[in-house]
Amino acid sequence: MVVGQSADVPGWGDIRWGTAKAVALKALQPFAAHECNRTSSAACADAAGADVLAIEKYTFNNAFNNVTFTVLLFFTPKNGLSKAVMTAEDKRDAFEKVLAELTVRFGRPGLQSEYGDDELIYTTWTWQKAHGKLSLESEERSGIFTLTYEPRH
Repeated sequence: MVVGQSADVPGWGDIRWGTAKAVALKALQPFAAHECNRTSSAACADAAGADVLAIEKYTFNNAFNNVTFTVLLFFTPKNGLSKAVMTAEDKRDAFEKVLAELTVRFGRPGLQSEYGDDELIYTTWTWQKAHGKLSLESEERSGIFTLTYEPRH
């Protein structure tokens, strides 16, 4: 990567926006991707009724310091891949490592917000790129954080 130039968000990993679910499922078989239904996993229970593929334990190669994510890939019949949501627990300062890696790769976030009260604080960082948007969200009390990839409309 050229200094000063940040990465785009053309999809999730090697799966581009608009990719059909069947194509993505085949490409993601090495990661044990499966179709979501109400009973397939706890992660899928929240996505019930949607056209979703799940990867229960996904670790990026050489990125995010081996943080393990649950990944949900959302599809629509007309537009193919339309959203990717990755969730992880903030073990061993995982959130800070992910934020640092995203900042190196995508540049400084264009939007940062924090809201909540004394008991519960939500923080969101957002990167807008030519082909997509990436958001990193943290909910302080739960110790869980989420990365959301979406195409730019």
